Amino acid sequence: MTNDFKCKVHKDPARLGQELWQIVTGKTLVTICRSEEAAVEMCENLNNDRWFLDRGQTRKDRWG
Repeated sequence: MTNDFKCKVHKDPARLGQELWQIVTGKTLVTICRSEEAAVEMCENLNNDRWFLDRGQTRKDRWG
């Protein structure tokens, strides 16, 4: 398990009143979540398995 992935609040001026949560590693944006709970869960999953977002992307996984 690593602590490479972190979540932080991102306020987009085009989306007034809506907080978005960025998942970053270093200074690289990985993904965006709409709630803090989802962002924390995504960070935990990515810190346990850095290829978490790439799992299930084969044709066999999508069609099966």
